[in-house]
Amino acid sequence: MRPTLVCMLLLAGSLVIGYQIDSLQYFLSNYAAQTFDYAPLYWVSGAIPIVIAILVTSLAWFVLVRNRVPWVVSIVYIAVGLATAFFPLWFFGLRIQFVPFNVTPLAQSLTSHMGQIGAFSAIIGLVGAVLNLGKRRFVSVA
Repeated sequence: MRPTLVCMLLLAGSLVIGYQIDSLQYFLSNYAAQTFDYAPLYWVSGAIPIVIAILVTSLAWFVLVRNRVPWVVSIVYIAVGLATAFFPLWFFGLRIQFVPFNVTPLAQSLTSHMGQIGAFSAIIGLVGAVLNLGKRRFVSVA
């Protein structure tokens, strides 16, 4: 498969994983409130930062080191990452209600894990753009 397509699929997959992590934490907090069994919530809350660190580190390694991404991938990573990171602002602040998925897990906390993955994706896109800028050679036409 082409590296551009693989990088786009990895971006979508990482955002889906972030959403599922938010959903799992939302479910476990509701479960703990109903049954007073907080052990699963504590275990998962401790494991989530490790899972996210592994996810974003492997994504950054694949996109920046293993495959040098073209400009298009960098721009898409920046746009999608910023849109995901600022999701609570444009969904709840601007009252834009056309999202095709359940936003309840994302609305439960200001530190949404999907937003964290989106912000790191924007950083990956920015670093990819800087690396692409460093590869270009400027030729003078004097």
